[in-house]
Amino acid sequence: MGVGLGWSPEEYEILGINWHTRGARLDEAVHLVRVLWSEENPEFGGRFYRCPPVGFRPKPFQGRAIPVLIGTHSSAGIRRAARIGDGLIGMATSLEGALNEMRILRLEVIEAGRELTELELTAGVGRDFSPAAVERLHEAGYNRVSVGLVPTDGPIAWLADTARSLGALMTG
Repeated sequence: MGVGLGWSPEEYEILGINWHTRGARLDEAVHLVRVLWSEENPEFGGRFYRCPPVGFRPKPFQGRAIPVLIGTHSSAGIRRAARIGDGLIGMATSLEGALNEMRILRLEVIEAGRELTELELTAGVGRDFSPAAVERLHEAGYNRVSVGLVPTDGPIAWLADTARSLGALMTG
């Protein structure tokens, strides 16, 4: 399950939620869903969310936990992924940005007393996508690469180039 905070204060304002508590709310929401997924008759009382003992069904398939992947492009989000996440969905738009996110994540994982190998790590890249870039990201520690950010100038040509690169990567 991918989760993130969003970037727009207006989204929070529309919902009547304090923009400045969004990180704490997300942390608590992750804790809440893990309680709901794992306990037979879960009960929860937090700062933002509460539920009385409840029969919550269905539970995750065969009792396995659903990984919670933190989507982010900020240092605070990377810290959250290291601290409470089962993984990271990096939102960098370049190869160097994704490599920098990994450098930050490595430090934060150590600070959290965890191992990088515990996490599912997805790098986001944009126009820097190439088989060589994917290889560098894999060497840096990423498990997956998310290609996105189709440019507004020449999107068809960019998509065709990306498809060719993916084909080369899959067959080569």
